[in-house]
Amino acid sequence: MILESAYQNLVREIAIVRCGIAYHFGMLIPLFSVHRCVIYTKDINRIDLKKYLGGENKMGRPRRFDKESILDKATEVFWKNGYFATSTEDLEAATGLKRGSLYNAFKDKRSLFLAVIDHYADVEMGKAVSAIMTRPTAAKAVQALYQRIVSQAGPMGDRRGCLLCDAAVDLGPRDPEIGARIRSALEPMKLALEKKITAEWPEMPEEEISRRAGHAAATYLGLRVMARAGHPLTALRGIARQAAIDIAWSEGAG
Repeated sequence: MILESAYQNLVREIAIVRCGIAYHFGMLIPLFSVHRCVIYTKDINRIDLKKYLGGENKMGRPRRFDKESILDKATEVFWKNGYFATSTEDLEAATGLKRGSLYNAFKDKRSLFLAVIDHYADVEMGKAVSAIMTRPTAAKAVQALYQRIVSQAGPMGDRRGCLLCDAAVDLGPRDPEIGARIRSALEPMKLALEKKITAEWPEMPEEEISRRAGHAAATYLGLRVMARAGHPLTALRGIARQAAIDIAWSEGAG
């Protein structure tokens, strides 16, 4: 009777989560969702257990580190120093993790670097693809793509270049798996360029579309390297302008 009254009058947020079981008014309720669990009562009131399952760590369990944050920090170290000049101590200092925890999660330095390549590609190539696909023409797409490089090298003062380019030079010839991973990481940008060109010139031969997209992608990588090497902004802007003209030019449509 007391339990029935409690259900009818109000919902008291009493829940203790332990080993995947919620104890609610003396009943054991398995929790199959680790993100959110809602218990419905007879009067359709709800107890939200999200706060018990979230990041408050009420049971004193050790926090799991944020993998994305660790990869962000490791990326900065590899990007700045290069693969061979980056030590385990550098990675420990940047990530805040000891060697054991770091390599427990990523096995070894090489495996961590492979994860960094994938992470960098997801972020940077995602931005590149977005810059391409959100512009109305192929010429405007490459302008937006290259303008990011010029802006980073100029007002933002970011002349780190491209991590994928650096890795390709340092490791591509030595490590076939890393070389293949880099080629795979660059492919979405080229495919986005091909789609943009095809949409604008549907009658253009596939070989020509591939050639123009490949040239635009190569120019992107070249600009990244030139920015890192300290070339003046006027040179970078001139190359970017010419590349936009080149991708749109053809005897039939130019």
